Amino acid sequence: MKTLQKFLVISLVLLLCLSSLVGTVVAQEEPELTWLANHDCEVGMTVTGPALIEKEDGWHKANIGEGYTLSQGGHVDLYEGNQAGLDAEYRRLTAEFMPGDLNGDGVVNVQDVALIIQYVLGLTDLTEEQKMAANVRENGEVDVRGATLVMRYSLGIIDTFEPEPEPEPEEEPEPEPEPEPEELTNVIAELDASEVEQTIKEDAEADWEGDYQMQQYQIDNQTEAYEDLLALNIDDEVKETVLKNAFDNWGFDFQMVQYEYENQMDAYNEIQALDIDTAIKQEILDDAFDRWGDDFQMVLYEYENQLEAYEGLD
Repeated sequence: MKTLQKFLVISLVLLLCLSSLVGTVVAQEEPELTWLANHDCEVGMTVTGPALIEKEDGWHKANIGEGYTLSQGGHVDLYEGNQAGLDAEYRRLTAEFMPGDLNGDGVVNVQDVALIIQYVLGLTDLTEEQKMAANVRENGEVDVRGATLVMRYSLGIIDTFEPEPEPEPEEEPEPEPEPEPEELTNVIAELDASEVEQTIKEDAEADWEGDYQMQQYQIDNQTEAYEDLLALNIDDEVKETVLKNAFDNWGFDFQMVQYEYENQMDAYNEIQALDIDTAIKQEILDDAFDRWGDDFQMVLYEYENQLEAYEGLD
């Protein structure tokens, strides 16, 4: 609390020094106003102030020593006192005041800031109208934060006492849907079963014309190989590619398709298990893949032979 008081005192001193450059802080004239009488007035009547006139369009003011001629009928309150009192009563009735303008000079400047700090320090009192003008935060308080806002306003840093609207939360962009994984296929399962049966039988008859025992033997073996391939679990792209390549190479010779598939998968698994612990091994393997692609048997064959030759150079 003592630290805050020191800060306020220093701020007040600085403000008073600053105000000496732009004008002295003028002490508020104590409002003095005594109600005398009231009566109704007709159109055309002139009222000499201090007086307040209530007409259909609201309250009007007849300043001290000035006449006010009614353009329409109204109710007039007559007073005795000074202009500050009349002004204060008028503001009270009309709730007309400029936020931040405590001394009522029509501008918001360091003099108004000084009045707020003096009030916070207990060095002066404020009228109700002044407190309303000082309540720029609209929280019912006259405080240091309000003085800070009035100062910033007087310096042109801000142009309104309205609180800045809270930024609307940025809408997070909806995540792009992950692409659905392509469905893996077993190329053998896409064949027409009746066509497979007919082709196996025709090939056996052509290969073993008149030898019914060998025809039956070939039909049984090809059918068994076809059924084994049909039951394969194609759960990754490597298996899918190897099976497709084997079928492209051997067609309806399902025994050879199965043979190539199994040997290629064995070679692939061996490659995955290789201990690639040096840069030269990685280079040899990369070169083999560049040359043979997904022919894993040839990739493995070249890798083993190239590595053997490299090690023989030592």
